[in-house]
Amino acid sequence: MKEPREVVVIGAEDTGKTTLINALLGWDVLPQAYDFLPMPTTEKKSVQLSDDCWITDTPGYSLLWNTVPEDTVAAVADADTLVVLLSEELVEDGVDMSDLDTEWEPRRAAEKDLLEKLLAGKTRDIYFVIPYDRGEWPYGYVPLKEGTRLAKARFASMTDHGGRGFFCIEPMKALIGAIEANEQAIERSGILKLKKALLG
Repeated sequence: MKEPREVVVIGAEDTGKTTLINALLGWDVLPQAYDFLPMPTTEKKSVQLSDDCWITDTPGYSLLWNTVPEDTVAAVADADTLVVLLSEELVEDGVDMSDLDTEWEPRRAAEKDLLEKLLAGKTRDIYFVIPYDRGEWPYGYVPLKEGTRLAKARFASMTDHGGRGFFCIEPMKALIGAIEANEQAIERSGILKLKKALLG
């Protein structure tokens, strides 16, 4: 009998990994943080995504301290497919964001360095997700097109999917759409394209 495939979701702390997984599952299965109730993932947890595929949530890595929890390292080592939620990737052309760039650039460099070490010698079946929310800073007004271009320039060499391995997704909109059976919201969230890539 064929072993089930394992998809592992990784990313920095507080990027929406659990919300993304719940959106893929179509229900609020794993406990997740809300604005008024922080609930960081402290250990890896796996749930069944389809008959032959499991998906694993992991504790977030720290860009401030450049550290990766042991559970996350172990999950990456066992993964067949990886989904990486990127953080703070977007910069808007024509807007003075010099102060923000001074703060963000070290974090961008830290994330790339950390991921290169974490994924070294690992499967190339990797997908990158740019999570955003139309109503929240910074993703409310920063063009996703520019953010996607920057993300591809920085991370495309890490995946054998090339430019087709990047997805812009609104995880919370996808989850709410699934819970409310709102097909239009689910479609607009971008989650279906990732799910198709993961499950075929």
